[in-house]
Amino acid sequence: MKGIWSVFAVALATLCLPVAAEDYPSRPVRIVTAYAPGGASDILARTVAQKLGEFWGKQVLVENKPGGAGVVGAEYVKVQPNDGYTLAIGTTTTHVINPITLPTAKFDPVKDFAPISPIAIGPYLVAVHPSVQARSIAELIALAKAQPGKLNYGSSGTSIYLGTELFKAMAGIDMVHVPYKGGGPALLALLAGEVQVIFDPLPSAAFNHAKAGKLVLLATSGAKRPRAAPDLPTIAESGLPGFDVSSWYGVFAPAGTPRPVIDLVNSSIAKAVAQPDVQAKLAELGADPYPMSPEEFTQLVRRDQERWMKLIQDRKLKID
Repeated sequence: MKGIWSVFAVALATLCLPVAAEDYPSRPVRIVTAYAPGGASDILARTVAQKLGEFWGKQVLVENKPGGAGVVGAEYVKVQPNDGYTLAIGTTTTHVINPITLPTAKFDPVKDFAPISPIAIGPYLVAVHPSVQARSIAELIALAKAQPGKLNYGSSGTSIYLGTELFKAMAGIDMVHVPYKGGGPALLALLAGEVQVIFDPLPSAAFNHAKAGKLVLLATSGAKRPRAAPDLPTIAESGLPGFDVSSWYGVFAPAGTPRPVIDLVNSSIAKAVAQPDVQAKLAELGADPYPMSPEEFTQLVRRDQERWMKLIQDRKLKID
C-alpha cells in the first residue's frame, strides 16, 4: 500500500507543475544580478524587469548580490526554489568563464541552471595609441608580425584578456599582456602610451578620446557592426575572417524550473527587447538585442565554454 501511495504522490506532483506554471506569476518575481548597482548588468536587469512587470501585472524586483567576481550572485540563485520566482542575470563572465577558471565557482551553468534567453550582446572596441603605425586591423597584424613582442596590450578583466589572446592566436602574432583593475585604468594607460593596444567594452569613453585625436579606433570585435558604432568595421571584415568575440547578458533560472514558466519568461524577454525604448537603452550600453530559444541559449553557453577552455589549454594561459 505504501508503494501505491508513493506512486500516487509522484504523479500528483507531476500533474501540479503545469497548473502552477499556468498561474505564474501570482506574486512578485526577483531578478538577481551578481554586480553592484549602476553597471551594465544592473541597468539591463532593471530595464527588463520593468517591462516584465508591465506584461505580467506583477512586481518584478531587481536584487544586487555582488561579490567574488560574480560568483556570489550566481551561487545564490543556484540554490533558490525552482519555481520561477527567482531569476538571474547571467553574463559571459558569470556563467561561462567563471565556472572554468575560478575554483570558487562550484556550479555548472547548464546542469545547475536553466538558460532561458539572452537579452543583449555587445562587442569590444579595438583602440591603439596614435603613435602606433597602424590604422586598420590588417596593419596592426602586419606591425605585430614585424615587431614580435614589442607591442603591449592592456586588459581589464578575464573576458577581455581571453578575447585578446584569441585575437593573437588567430592572427599569429605576439603582444605582451599588461593587466589592469578596470576599464578606466586600462584606457588611461593607453592614453599615456604605457600600452599600445586595448580591447575596450562598449559604451566607451574611447569615442571622445578618438575625436580628440588621443587614440585611434580600428574595429569592433563582434560578428557584425553594432548599432552604437556602425561606421567601424569588424575585426572579421578588416583582416581576420571568422573572428567573433562579444559579451552577452542573459536570463537564467535554477535547474528544474517548469518548462511552461521558462517558455513564458523567454517569450516575454523577446517581446521586451523588441520595444523601441528598450532598444534605445541597449544602444546606450553599446549592446544589441539578442533573444533566442532556451535550446539555442544552452548551446551558446556550452559552445563558449568549449572555445575558451580550448584556448586556455592550447596556449597554457594563467588566469589569476
